[in-house]
Amino acid sequence: VASGFDVLVIDTGAGISPAVTHFLSLAQETVVLATPSLASTLDAYGVIKLAHENRLATRIHVLINQAEEQHQAARVLERIAGCANRFLNSSLGTLGYLERDPSFEQSTQSRRPLVLTDPDNSNARRIASIAAQLIDENNPGRTATLGQETNHAAA
Repeated sequence: VASGFDVLVIDTGAGISPAVTHFLSLAQETVVLATPSLASTLDAYGVIKLAHENRLATRIHVLINQAEEQHQAARVLERIAGCANRFLNSSLGTLGYLERDPSFEQSTQSRRPLVLTDPDNSNARRIASIAAQLIDENNPGRTATLGQETNHAAA
């Protein structure tokens, strides 16, 4: 499947399973998504710990989702990054945050990505920027614009 694309995004869902471990072992970049809820924060740290303990070569980035505002996102990120630093002696890449927004739910219900249904939405712009940033990090000297210079897929 991946051979026809420059970037393949796989949403493994919450929790840890053999499938999650397998996908992490194949990934150059891993984006761990966490919300402000304690359960989500613990799940995110669990995935980071799993990658660290299995010495996976993937680079870990954290993205906070459903934050009410920047200060809340910063607190969640500090909790996760602080634990990774303290207990795993590992630093994480940070990708910022996405705000709580009813447009996400509408996009989910319509089964169409937010970046297509409402490209001017602030979260859609952030998602496009994050995708371009990750593509650029893996392709030095090549500037990517989401959906233009590269082939993309999401699962």
